[in-house]
Amino acid sequence: ASVGESRFVSRGLKFGSPSAVVRLFPAAVLCPVGGTFSMQSLTSLLSHLETNRDSPTISLAYASVGDDGMAEVSRFVRDNSFVKYLDLRGNNIAAKGAVTLSNGLKLNRSLRSLNLKWNQIGRDNTGVQALCEMLRTNVTISHVDFRNNRINNVGATYIGEMLRENTTITHLDVSWNDLGVDGGLALLEGLKHNSTLVDCQLSGSKVGEEALHEVAFLLRRNRAAATYKVAGAGSANSPVPQIAPQSSDAVAPRTPREPAFRPPDQSKTVADRASSARAAAPAASVAVVPGAARSRTDNNILLKLMQKERETVLPEDKAFYSEVAEYIDRIHMESMRHKQVTCGKGGV
Repeated sequence: ASVGESRFVSRGLKFGSPSAVVRLFPAAVLCPVGGTFSMQSLTSLLSHLETNRDSPTISLAYASVGDDGMAEVSRFVRDNSFVKYLDLRGNNIAAKGAVTLSNGLKLNRSLRSLNLKWNQIGRDNTGVQALCEMLRTNVTISHVDFRNNRINNVGATYIGEMLRENTTITHLDVSWNDLGVDGGLALLEGLKHNSTLVDCQLSGSKVGEEALHEVAFLLRRNRAAATYKVAGAGSANSPVPQIAPQSSDAVAPRTPREPAFRPPDQSKTVADRASSARAAAPAASVAVVPGAARSRTDNNILLKLMQKERETVLPEDKAFYSEVAEYIDRIHMESMRHKQVTCGKGGV
């Protein structure tokens, strides 16, 4: 047995088995020597990939694959129709490796999740550019993790341009990158034209408070639209309600007698305030209607609240409308989960 095999056996794992995570390879086997892969390390990588060719999950986390090993990984995903989850975290992958990987992924039609966190793909913007070009037209990948990859505002521009056209990604993590305010604006511009992203992590990316609020608003819009579609409201020709673009003419001027601001009662919970808002709404808005029509009415109310939040100037008012919208959003999600559970039990 080779060094790699003996150490795997000593840990009670069968060499190359699906349960044997690659990060357990000894450093001498997988770590590149002098910047290039040794014959032993390359053989071990190829052996692991070949053994797991039919597995839906390929984990190469912390395996020190580097740019040199990405050529084999790229060929593997290019020709593989089984892999759905690819974990490449912590592999010192830079722009060269990212470009190589993107070339292989262009021909893959099975991958659902791509994890590249804790690498260096953004140190040279060509790496981010290549990956975004690939993701722009990809129709299978829904989860992308670019966390802590030295991506700057230029890389964020590529991501924003990708979001304009991508219709598959629902979860994106770009936390702990140096995006900056300009990068946040680039992401925001792309997200304005995206209707599928429902979760975008931006912690530690220095995009600015205003961009964070705008991104949160657009994500709630997408979640509301997704809930509407899942509920099956309306026919295939019925359009999903859209939020009207912000305009100076859209906000009705206040009358002289109308108070400029009425602070919300902080003693009330979000649920209490939402109940009060529903009680104060017109009777037609809360009328009991069946099935799909009720979902359509609820979504219209939610979208109106989100529009009101966007039009409101005072921070206190924005916070109030945001809380109510999030509360209704949670109710929608819980309702959909309950329906799925109930339908599942009924089908047993």
